[in-house]
Amino acid sequence: MTWPLAPTISTSENAISPGRARRRALLDFTSRAGKGEALASIPAIARAVAELAGSAVAGTVLDPFCGTGSFLWAVMDRALQLQALVEFVGVELNERLAGLARAIGQTAPMVTTIENGDAFLTNLPMADLVLAAPPVGVRLPEPHVLLNGSTTAHITVAAVDLALRRLRPGGRAVLHVGAGFTFQRAAERYREYLASEHRVAALIGLPGGAIPGTSVRSILIVIDRAEPGETFVAQLGEDWETQLAPGGAAMTAAMAHIDGDSNGR
Repeated sequence: MTWPLAPTISTSENAISPGRARRRALLDFTSRAGKGEALASIPAIARAVAELAGSAVAGTVLDPFCGTGSFLWAVMDRALQLQALVEFVGVELNERLAGLARAIGQTAPMVTTIENGDAFLTNLPMADLVLAAPPVGVRLPEPHVLLNGSTTAHITVAAVDLALRRLRPGGRAVLHVGAGFTFQRAAERYREYLASEHRVAALIGLPGGAIPGTSVRSILIVIDRAEPGETFVAQLGEDWETQLAPGGAAMTAAMAHIDGDSNGR
């Protein structure tokens, strides 16, 4: 099964999340050590992930590849707006990035736990919302057994599978991965499994550059642990940041499909 992406949608204006300036200042200060890592997801991606979380901003929020925690902090901003009681958990393999995320989490207004470790070897909690932007172009040292019974060393497929394993019934995963997941043969059987066993609520294609440090095209995927249903599909162009801002045309259309008129608010 291949998931095609649809034509570009028209634009709207951007928005700013509260608390981002304080976190950015800490990120900028710490990054002066300059070891070359991409410290955080692009802020517009983090904001879009938080918006796509919609009605699933509740209970436990997990990011098993959290980096400096960009997705966690963006969703925390939404939880504060919604006055939702949420606990945040992040896991990061890179010790320096995990330390930075932990430092930010210590100033967070909600309960936050950051662990330094391998997500595939860590005892992760069950969650109502799983966020993930796994590494690009990495192969696992050992094959990962997938929910459909097959195995893979492809980290994107394994990461999607890991996210779904930790979802509670009715929960949601919002993932930012390379666009190859939608068409590569290595993921074909798993795509068929997803389409038959979960609600693949949205596939939003992005141009190259949305993943820091790479020029590969990427996608935002929204998967609900729910009965299969129709998928919102869009391919965005160079104005993707505007389109995915709160109130932007693509975001509005996506959330109308994902959460209906409530838009998760």
